[in-house]
Amino acid sequence: MFVQGQSGVANSLVIASNTMQSAFADGLALVVFFDEADGVTMHARIVNNTIEASERRGVTIAGSFGPSHNRVTIDVNHNTEGVSQVWMLCEINHRNSWRFNT
Repeated sequence: MFVQGQSGVANSLVIASNTMQSAFADGLALVVFFDEADGVTMHARIVNNTIEASERRGVTIAGSFGPSHNRVTIDVNHNTEGVSQVWMLCEINHRNSWRFNT
């Protein structure tokens, strides 16, 4: 899933109560492009999901942010099977912040 954050709006994503079976890859990409204004805020919630027989054995969350002073919060709670294993691939610089809650 590809999610683009924009300035001036509430960027919120909820992935809840799903079951995915025999998927090759399960992932979430959070991005803010360079042409956005500074200070984009994003909040992603991944709750009450099940991934069965995943080829990659979990969820990959990736992020890339162009402008400065962005804030990203990711909550991953009450999931079963492969969702309990989360891989973070983030482009982080000194001007942006990530908070990851499990």
